[in-house]
Amino acid sequence: MLYWGARDVYVTTGSEIATKLAGFAVFSPASISLNTNQGQQGNNIQLMITGDRTNFEQNVTQINFGGNGITSSVNVINKTTIVANVQIANDAEPTTRDISVVTGEEVVAFLNAFTVTAPPVVDEPNISIPELPQVIPSIIEFTEKTKEVAETGNVVIVAKRTDSNVGKVTVKYSTTSASAKAGEDFTAVNGIILTWEDGDDKDKEITISILDDENMEEDETFTLKLTDVIGNASLGLSETEITILNNDKQIIVEQPTDGSNETNSTDGSDETNSTDDSDEINSTDGSDETNSTDDSDETNSTDNSDINNYFNDISITTEPIVRHSQPTPPKPCPESNKIHTYCTFNNKEIGDVFIAENASVSNIILVGNMENYGWASNLIIKDSAKVTGLNSENDEIEGILTGM
Repeated sequence: MLYWGARDVYVTTGSEIATKLAGFAVFSPASISLNTNQGQQGNNIQLMITGDRTNFEQNVTQINFGGNGITSSVNVINKTTIVANVQIANDAEPTTRDISVVTGEEVVAFLNAFTVTAPPVVDEPNISIPELPQVIPSIIEFTEKTKEVAETGNVVIVAKRTDSNVGKVTVKYSTTSASAKAGEDFTAVNGIILTWEDGDDKDKEITISILDDENMEEDETFTLKLTDVIGNASLGLSETEITILNNDKQIIVEQPTDGSNETNSTDGSDETNSTDDSDEINSTDGSDETNSTDDSDETNSTDNSDINNYFNDISITTEPIVRHSQPTPPKPCPESNKIHTYCTFNNKEIGDVFIAENASVSNIILVGNMENYGWASNLIIKDSAKVTGLNSENDEIEGILTGM
């Protein structure tokens, strides 16, 4: 077996020796061939090397590639066959390389045997990406900043969506008490959701129930608010103040200023204290009877025309009086023995009746018992009837008193 290598050359002439170190090179007569002669940057390939007059040995034979960026692992099949796994780095220089197979001192060279190539250049298509249209956000808001409502029924507030109807939008609404109180003056709502679907821009109505009461009170307010908008939207006018208008109006009843007890009559015959014995409230014969000696003019008559004449002619108010707040005009009293409002009995005979605080009744013929904590006017009290309660004194009652 011949081994390659540099050899020294010695030329001897007698005793004279001329030397040329490494003056002669010896190469192996073996040769190799490859199953492929190129590889691409970044790829791993399997390279088979077949030798002629080679002596490959496992764990001894190695493969060298000229330049950088190539590594390999060798699996010797037999003395003339090698299978090598070759890794070509992404940054390996794209050139033609020499390959040498080294087994001990034997080196089998194959010049310009292997080429590293760069990946092919792929022309990217000229793709234009269209610009997406700008989506304008919606505005969610109330249509009114303030709203007035009577103290009965419902109030309707409108919410609207403007500027855009693209995309789904939701918003919550809630009430907040102010001088008007939830549960007393209106029905509270909290966190109710309004929804606009994609493409929807119709107005939405919010209905709030107003609670009527019998209390005398001023106009009262509460607010309705929009919060927590979700979607491509923002809030505009997000709060509305709602005013509940008082339906209980105050009136003032005053005594005439001339000191007389007349009821605007220009005829002395209409005075409260008539000089005609047949029309006297109190008989002059010393009896306590209210009834006149003339049966046709008895106070107990059920003829409403006579009662109306009494009401038109008689007033026992002795000083200016400011009474409780009263709605006007009066409405007929309910068919109940408990009165909590301002109403008239229209000159009907009434049995037992309870008048609540701040309530006011008129035109009563009382034949039972009245418990009065409010105000009674134009009242006829029969002999068997009586008036009790905090406001049972004459300053809380006006009319014909026959049973006091």
